[in-house]
Amino acid sequence: MLKLENVKKDYVTAGSAVHALRGVSVRFRANEFVSILGPSGCGKTTLLNIIGGLDHYTEGDLVINGVSTKDYKDGDWDVYRNHRIGFVFQSYNLIPHQTVLGNVELALTIAGVSKAERKKRAKEALEKVGLSQELHKRPNQLSGGQMQRVAIARALVNNPEILLADEPTGALDSVTSVQIMELIREIAGERLVIMVTHNPELAEKYSSRIIKLQDGLIVSDSNPCTEKEIADNQKANGEEKGAKKERAAMSFKTSLGLSGRNLYAKKGRTAITSVAGSIGIISVCLVLALSNGFNNYIKKTEEDMLSYYPLEITETTFDMTAVVKGMSSVDEMPDLSELGDKVYVNSFLTNIAQGMTVTNDISPAYIEYLEQTDKDLYTAIVYNSGMDISHNLFTELVMETGETKAMSLSALKAYYTQKLSEQEEKYSKLTPMVNFLGAIYGKMPGTADFEDERFGDYVLTQYDIVNENGYFPTKTGEVALVVGANNDVTDLTLAQLGLIDEKTFMDLFPESTDSEIPKPDPIDFDSLVSQKFVLNYNDAVYSEAAATDNYLFSYEGTRNTLNSTDEESGIELKITCVLRLKEGMNYGCLTSGLYFTEALITEYQEVNKNSKIAETIREQSVRQKAAIAQMQVIAQQMENLDKTAADYQTQLTALQMQLGQLLMTEGKYFKPAASTVQSYYTAHPEYDEVQILYGDTALRAVGGEESPNEILIYTDTF
Repeated sequence: MLKLENVKKDYVTAGSAVHALRGVSVRFRANEFVSILGPSGCGKTTLLNIIGGLDHYTEGDLVINGVSTKDYKDGDWDVYRNHRIGFVFQSYNLIPHQTVLGNVELALTIAGVSKAERKKRAKEALEKVGLSQELHKRPNQLSGGQMQRVAIARALVNNPEILLADEPTGALDSVTSVQIMELIREIAGERLVIMVTHNPELAEKYSSRIIKLQDGLIVSDSNPCTEKEIADNQKANGEEKGAKKERAAMSFKTSLGLSGRNLYAKKGRTAITSVAGSIGIISVCLVLALSNGFNNYIKKTEEDMLSYYPLEITETTFDMTAVVKGMSSVDEMPDLSELGDKVYVNSFLTNIAQGMTVTNDISPAYIEYLEQTDKDLYTAIVYNSGMDISHNLFTELVMETGETKAMSLSALKAYYTQKLSEQEEKYSKLTPMVNFLGAIYGKMPGTADFEDERFGDYVLTQYDIVNENGYFPTKTGEVALVVGANNDVTDLTLAQLGLIDEKTFMDLFPESTDSEIPKPDPIDFDSLVSQKFVLNYNDAVYSEAAATDNYLFSYEGTRNTLNSTDEESGIELKITCVLRLKEGMNYGCLTSGLYFTEALITEYQEVNKNSKIAETIREQSVRQKAAIAQMQVIAQQMENLDKTAADYQTQLTALQMQLGQLLMTEGKYFKPAASTVQSYYTAHPEYDEVQILYGDTALRAVGGEESPNEILIYTDTF
């Protein structure tokens, strides 16, 4: 039934090999009591462990019922140990918290036997070893002999083919040893028993076969297998081939029950361990929670701040680092003894100016590069071309007299600035600050294409629509009104947008310092969204001026009524929603005011770039540059004249006449592009604001140049 062929076992320790078995070959019968004798260190226990599958050989082969174990996997060894082998150890190896019955049942539990069958077979095994009255005792309530009997019952309960006993009487007195040996001999009549012992007397008395080991080799065998037995065994093995493969498994429910009983048996230790483990787990969870919360807070703060401070790329800007560096730089001063009575000129202004202005080339290639950037890296990109629509955007203002006037935002702003300057000194001194209190209109990021699935998402992640029946702009003529976190908008913003009448605004500035400042009533959302706005095209507000005028175009900023909104004059605007910053946010990508979609501004600019004023400014710019070049040539000729020559004065006069003639013919190309004279100059003759536009700045202001001079990149993480 069992065969070892030239089995060797080496242990490698500290780089050197210890040869426990040097080539053991032996066969065992299906029913016999074999004792293995030998001095300590001769390899007895190693041989027993290899037979039992607890250890694996280095060389050779272990053949079980004609099957080699060279290709055995862990699962095969588990089945072999569980179904074919029973172990009896010198130290018993009983589980302290399990009862006698529970210890014996354990082997059947691993084999996957049902609970009722386990209990029945365990009782029968204990009855066979004479412990039927001790079923519910624990190991610490038994004597040494009784514990060894429990170990034998556990080894036999699964009806193994082989019983392995390692010094089963080593820890027992002589009387108990005899009892155990009698029991083992009785068992040997039914199966193969292999026992390792140091006691030759017990071996001689009870064993049917004695094998002696020395230095890892078999030196004698009292009853080796015969050739006939070998042949009969091979035949029997051939007939058993194809038998059902056995398995070693324990159900989840059973393993859970064993674990529970183990914990219950050690209640105190389990409780302490649970408390300690819980403290550890809670501490880890707390640290993770704090870390996660802190990371989320940082992420939220990043999103919050970066929405208000996008990455700005402009054609020209000031490098504040260079300014600070220039102010802190000090020339290497010469020694006073070298200066004497002279003053050294410290290049303070030069140091500041050096490197202060930065110029960027926002080329088509760079725009293409940005457009091809992975969209996951940013939330929105806004392109600004420098167009100023404050002269084109008109709204209605209810005057103090009760009449209604249509005014552009620039005219409205200038009008209120003039009105404030006429108030007491404490108010008039504030008028220069009006231009520094922020824009009252702008573009919403992420709204360049109405068909984009992400259209408006960036704004709506930061802002709520707070007016009833409000909706985010979805087409050209729709705009949004943004209010503060507390539904607040400054009086100046409301006034400049025409959302409050003139009397309400001017009442905020009482003449007497003792007068109580009135608080205007809150304004209904419905009243705000009903305000009318018209965005006029250039040709509807700029008209060509007379040839004798100082300006090429005149501008009308105030009218009795809003312009008609046919396709040639402009776009009528409708406020579709009131946006407010979401609760918990400190910043947003928008400030209070009127906001347009990028798509609206792009469509509007497509018309304006071909307007009369834009075409004129383009031509003016080209002719102006050419004229300046000619003037520079004439000036250089004048500089190079020989002042000692007899005809010097004649040549100089001729060149001066050329210069004068050039100024006369090209003079109109040096005129301002447009005048912004507010209509209220009739009521206030002293007020005449003139906006003078030249060259590229003028062309961009009227929407004649669509290439961007500023790019804003919005992202949500640093």
